[in-house]
Formats: sequence, C-alpha cells, structure tokens
Amino acid sequence: MSSASDVRRQRRWMYMHKDSDGNVTQEFINGLEIFMYQAGQTPLTIETGKMFCRCQKCKNTRFALSDTVWKHLLNRGFTAHYYIWFQHGEGSYCHQNNKESSSNNNYEAVDCAEPSNLHCGDHYHPDHGGLEHDRIHDMVTDAFHETTTSFADNTFEEPNLNAKRFYEMLDAANQPIYDGCREGLSKLSLASRMMTIKTDHNLGEVCMDAWAELLKEYLPEDNVSAESFSCLY
Repeated sequence: MSSASDVRRQRRWMYMHKDSDGNVTQEFINGLEIFMYQAGQTPLTIETGKMFCRCQKCKNTRFALSDTVWKHLLNRGFTAHYYIWFQHGEGSYCHQNNKESSSNNNYEAVDCAEPSNLHCGDHYHPDHGGLEHDRIHDMVTDAFHETTTSFADNTFEEPNLNAKRFYEMLDAANQPIYDGCREGLSKLSLASRMMTIKTDHNLGEVCMDAWAELLKEYLPEDNVSAESFSCLY
C-alpha cells in the first residue's frame, strides 16, 4: 500500500505544469497520459467518450469529450489537491483495497493508481461517442460494484439490502430535481454537489441546513430537493 505522502510524491508532476519559460513540462505530459488512460477505462467514458474535466477553469463541473479534457488539462493544469483520482476510475478500486485502512487516520491509497508498465506511445487521443450521460450513474455503479456483478450472475435472485440501496440510489440519480430541469440535474447530483461544497469550504451542518431550506423554497414547487442537509444521507 502507498501512504498519502507516497501518492503525493508519485504525482508531484500534476503540479509541475510549466517550466520557468512557460512551457509545459515533459513530466507533466507523461503523467497526463497515465491519467487519461486510467480515466478512459471507466464504464462511463467507454460508453460516452466523455469525462468530467478537472482543469483549473472547469473544476469538474463540465462533462466533455476526452480529447477536450486532454487539451484543457494540458493548457490549464489540474485543480488543486487532486492526488487521488476518485472521480476518474480510482475510487472504487482503492476502496476495495483499503477496507482495513479506512478506519484509521492514515489515508492508504493507490496501489491501483498507475500502471507501471504502461506505454502510451503517442499523446492520448481517444475514440468518442455522442451519448449524453450523467456521471452519477457511474458513481452509483462503482459504489455498488459487487452488488451489480451479482445481479448479472443471479438474475432472478431476490434483491438483498445492498441491491435495494443500489436501486434507491439509481432511482435518485434518474430523478430530475424538478420537472423540466436541465438534463443531469438529479436529486442525487444535487446531494453530491452539496456534500462537496460542505467539504471544500468546511461548512457546518447548520449552515448547510439553511442552504438546503433555501433551495427547497426557491426551486419550483414540485422539486425533490432535500429539506435539510441531514436528509442527504
């Protein structure tokens, strides 16, 4: 297993974007190829040819073609502190490899991270399709990886607790926050964004409750937004 400090050392290239002359470093380009390779192996990107962009401008809010993400990251660099690629194919595998370590204070991670014998050759240039897809579906499927595998093997088995939770979360991922809203704005995606905002800005639950109440009040009457932060989980 690799410690958090090991991961930072292995991925220091992510924040060594340009040299003193303003040119993109070769170390960054080599590392970016590895990142794009791994992100390209996720079911969502295989299906759609798209992924969320972690560049300093998009900040993971734009779902774009893989070659667009490549160009953005090459020109702009990564958002800060994204050493664990949990939104680009790493989270579920690392979770499985770190069940024992998750209960202590040492963040063990990323034996699953970088294929050591990877030879990318020319710069990454993916094939891509034209389907729109909400990344939340992929996140739910990753989170319940063993459950979804068992579905395929036991088609007629009565759903267990994990299966029921999977269906509930998938339903939330499919449920628009209100009728007529923009595609991809689901009940689960809103919960995910609020969780991220709380963590990024170290906001208290009282503050988040106030924001949840405000959203509920100002969105159209048929909205399914949570009435309080505690209802998100």
